[in-house]
Parts: sequence; structure tokens; C-alpha cells
Amino acid sequence: MMKIPFFTILVFLLLGADAVAGPSSSHLLNYLNKQVAEQADNPLPILRRANAYAEMGEWDHAFEDLAVVEKLGQPLTAALARGGYFSQLKKNDKAIAELNKVLGVQPDNYRALVKRADTFL
Repeated sequence: MMKIPFFTILVFLLLGADAVAGPSSSHLLNYLNKQVAEQADNPLPILRRANAYAEMGEWDHAFEDLAVVEKLGQPLTAALARGGYFSQLKKNDKAIAELNKVLGVQPDNYRALVKRADTFL
């Protein structure tokens, strides 16, 4: 039976961990910035970048991107995301206000209803 050196196993584990973890924050932002630059009038890449910023805790950048999404004609999408962000930040009054904007136009919006309910938990 062939014996595999411990170092070889360790290297494979480390490489596997990087693959599972996905791209680093800087690589992800570079990719999203490129998408935004190529599709400046498309709110979807900007929303994706806003969500990435939010996951990294860079809230100012996330909210700035949502303002752009809103200017591109997607105010309900921006309000829904802002409501979720405010909920994560435990700013429940602001979260409810944003989610109510969505529900005022789309009273059966499942995501807005669930996010608003989450603010009360």
C-alpha cells in the first residue's frame, strides 16, 4: 500500500477549502464592477454588487448602489432590498417603511411580507 505524505494531504485540503469558499471579496467585486461597467443601464448587476457589499458589511456602498437601481426605474426592487438591509442592521422602523412601500403597490409580494414579518421577530 502506498503511503501519502501528510504535507500532500494538507495541500489538497487547503486547495479544496479555497475552491469551496469561492472567490475572494476583491475578486468578486472586480467581477461585479466589470459587469456594471459593461451594463451601466441594467439594474441587475448593480443590485448584485449592492448585495455583495451588504454581505461584506460595506453598507454605504450597498445603499449607494440601491439609489442607482432606483434611478434606473426599479424603485420597488430598491425598496425591497433596502428593507432587507435595514432589517439586518436592526433598524426596524426604516425596514418596515421601505417594505411598506413595496406592499403599498404589491400587497401580495411574498418577499416583502416575509421580510416585514422578520422585523417583528
